[in-house]
Amino acid sequence: MEQELEVLIYAREPRDYDFFVERNLTSREEIERLKADTSDKEREKYNQGIQSTFERKLVAKIFEASSEKPDEKIALQLVRESIKARKTHLALEILSHLDPSRINIPLQELESMVRDSILNLACEQFSFGVCIENCPYNMMWDDNYNCSNTFQLAYDVIKKYFDLKTAAKTLGDIK
Repeated sequence: MEQELEVLIYAREPRDYDFFVERNLTSREEIERLKADTSDKEREKYNQGIQSTFERKLVAKIFEASSEKPDEKIALQLVRESIKARKTHLALEILSHLDPSRINIPLQELESMVRDSILNLACEQFSFGVCIENCPYNMMWDDNYNCSNTFQLAYDVIKKYFDLKTAAKTLGDIK
């Protein structure tokens, strides 16, 4: 599990995901679809959103395929590596699969991850499930990616590690 997560953290190009085809965690067809879906270079933020969704699904598959429980110290190290690699969506996804009673993460650190993930992957004007009429990133409720995906992960992780009120306040403060 640790090796797969490390490879994913440093993957940048669709060809970097070939490792996961060999491990039966994705298919060549899914990688080709990712390439096609991210081919419009005019839609950089949208492309990042699609890639982040693909990577989050891989994290879920890695955890599902593993028969072992992750070592919390190693998991937190991978969370921090994800942050350094500017992939806070992976840090949040990894945290979503861990037991919060065994992980001690300060609220301020989690809020920082959430803020970074949202500002990098979602439209700043998306708020509380309302997508604006003329989305500047052309992400309006697309089948592959939309801002709701990013906000939902952030909300779920904060709620899991803290509580509902903290999650609502944190997301309300991001703008």
